[in-house]
Amino acid sequence: MKQEWEGHAGELMLDAGGTDRSRAAYRLSTLGREHLEAAESLQHTVVQGLQDQTQLSPFSPDELERVITGRGRTVGVFVDGRLMAFRAVDFPGNDPDNLALDLGFAEPLARQAAHFEMSVVHPDCRGNGLQQLMGHAVLELIRARRDVRFILATVSPSNVPSLKDKFALGMHIAALKPKYGGLWRYILLRKLEQRLGTPGQESCIRRGEEETGIVLEDTDRLTACAVPATASDELLALSSSYARQQELLAAGFIGTRLQVTAAGHLIAYRKRDFV
Repeated sequence: MKQEWEGHAGELMLDAGGTDRSRAAYRLSTLGREHLEAAESLQHTVVQGLQDQTQLSPFSPDELERVITGRGRTVGVFVDGRLMAFRAVDFPGNDPDNLALDLGFAEPLARQAAHFEMSVVHPDCRGNGLQQLMGHAVLELIRARRDVRFILATVSPSNVPSLKDKFALGMHIAALKPKYGGLWRYILLRKLEQRLGTPGQESCIRRGEEETGIVLEDTDRLTACAVPATASDELLALSSSYARQQELLAAGFIGTRLQVTAAGHLIAYRKRDFV
């Protein structure tokens, strides 16, 4: 079924060399087999430009094919017919790599999970909110599947833009552990049963809809913003302090927002209020 955002078009600012930026038209669309080579090339460009390449766990050729032409779905941003960004979702089912198993979910429930996979944005297109634009489109793809109850994702504790993105899409930190050959990763979770409940959330989702042009239905629209707890409810921990964060998570706390300070990046934890 075609999504309402399919073919969505707009304008973005494109780096034209040096400090110059120029306006360019873009189009949002799902990717198919014919885009595999372009997606692999874009991923290579982005990974090679990272100062810390451990922040990203790139797709292997087989994994990329799986999320574009197999059990997953992938959304892309095109400028003049050139793929400049993409974001994928995977539906792992009974795959042993299902992140729900890392959180102790029983297998029948784990099969109802979706994975937010990584977002890739060409350096020339950064600063245009494309990660959130694609995130809203991917949420619509997930919502179209009535068998999904949870969304999960992994993020490096040092990857601040990706962490901000996941919090803005209503996710929270549920675990912190080594993954992918020993690399530390947050595992973030979102229950699709969550509903909007505060003026702050309503304002956030309206802002996201205005910026992306993608309107979520009121009946079962997904939470688009994490709910900050009050200061008295929160405990703060440095994102680099893995042991302290693991203690909080084991004690029933969840990470709900990021606070950037001169002392470092702090994660705000509050007591989990759901099972």
